[in-house]
Amino acid sequence: MNYAKVVIKFLAILILGFFTGCTPTPLSRTAPGPEWLYIQVPDSLLSLSNEYKSCTPSGTGLAILSPFDAGEPQIILHWGDTQTENYHAYQIGEEQLVLIVNPNNPIAHVRYEDIQKVYFGKMPPLNWESLGGSNITLTLAGYPVESDITRRFLQMIDRQNPTLSPEMVIIPSPQEMRTFIANTPGGLGMLPKRWVDDSIRPLSVEGQIGTDKFPILALTSAEPQGKTLEWLLCVQKRLAEVQ
Repeated sequence: MNYAKVVIKFLAILILGFFTGCTPTPLSRTAPGPEWLYIQVPDSLLSLSNEYKSCTPSGTGLAILSPFDAGEPQIILHWGDTQTENYHAYQIGEEQLVLIVNPNNPIAHVRYEDIQKVYFGKMPPLNWESLGGSNITLTLAGYPVESDITRRFLQMIDRQNPTLSPEMVIIPSPQEMRTFIANTPGGLGMLPKRWVDDSIRPLSVEGQIGTDKFPILALTSAEPQGKTLEWLLCVQKRLAEVQ
């Protein structure tokens, strides 16, 4: 074996290692990530997600949280009046609650009194003929008692803490309500108006007593500034455009 060559090769490795070890490691020049704006949005107001995203300030990321997600959002959106002692509250728009039916249901309108009877279990059997429509079985749909949509409905018909009909099918979200009514010829349900599309049809109510429009509130723990304020002003403008 040629030991001279081995020694020379070993020395070369040591020298290379010495200079490599003495060379400073370049500092990372990765650009900083974006700031994040966290907003909490109930299901009732998720139909406006495109407006929320389009208002995201430059250099900012937007995260939409449900009321059940962990975290501390800078902005909490709420549909309807609420207690705001611990928050700054700003009205950024309005949303309407409408009753909806399947497009193939020919009924044009219903009476306020009949809606009360149907939803509070005072009109058996459930049939559209009892509401002035065709002889079609009426499938009643609503939301869980704790839903903000249920609370707005009870405001609309001027009732508090009633016992809703035991025949009512409980639907968990507006998107699923829309799908349910679109696939149920005799279905009767309710939606925030901006959830309505061509798959279902709004139903007018005669003699309605309570309002069907409720404020969209933005709640913040501190007075909004900077990009938070920029986002709020933009969304307020967009909501005025998409009434």
